[in-house]
Amino acid sequence: DRWRTTVQRFAPDEDGKATARVVDVVFRGHSDEARVFTRQDGRKRVLIYASAMHANGITTSAITLARLLDRTRYNLTFVHIAPLKGVGRTNADRLPDGLRILERVGGLPGSTKRNSAWRKALYDDPNKLLDEPALAAITRDEWTRMFGHSTFDSVIDFQGYSPFWGAVLLASPAKRKLVWQHNDMWLEREKVVGGALRHFDSLNALFKLYPRFDRIVAVSESLARVNSTNLADYVPAAAFASVPNAIDFHRIR
Repeated sequence: DRWRTTVQRFAPDEDGKATARVVDVVFRGHSDEARVFTRQDGRKRVLIYASAMHANGITTSAITLARLLDRTRYNLTFVHIAPLKGVGRTNADRLPDGLRILERVGGLPGSTKRNSAWRKALYDDPNKLLDEPALAAITRDEWTRMFGHSTFDSVIDFQGYSPFWGAVLLASPAKRKLVWQHNDMWLEREKVVGGALRHFDSLNALFKLYPRFDRIVAVSESLARVNSTNLADYVPAAAFASVPNAIDFHRIR
């Protein structure tokens, strides 16, 4: 009974003749007999990169967003860095049920020499990763390694600090590509942490990719104005938009 229930739930059309149909379609050209099943259900398909789920405001905002977005309108996929341990794992477990959650494991495909050239370009001139054929191929390969041939209407770099994720999401075939801003990003680039400019190189590279995004989204109107002024050398003000962070009042109560 459990076997029959499982088959009915996950493979109701399985009749033991799948291979015969593949042979008929692929080798005999009987395309009229093909039956194609899709997961498209009319909802917008959205991929959100939500960082490594550290204990910070960005993670809290991402979790709140996931909880409040209308699931009847949006088919959501969250991706974060693996493996998650400790507080990262705890935060990931706070994501609501019904999301598609992916974890990035492993590294760039290909040889060490090829990957070293890719990483050098990431910080020297990240646009090369999208324009130069050899480097663009690596970027697309990394997208395919993580997401296969999945398609999305929109991809969102919700963390907004990583040129790596910015470049990979820009290499996707998605219709719309957005990057979020949670702070005054110019000051973040110049901020000294532990005696070092912790974000200088990564944000400098990400700023160069800003013109490739359809929208640069700040978490308030005032922040959008500040960032559009400070980053005017990288991208015109018209590219900026704002979406206020939501508040999960249920959790506060």
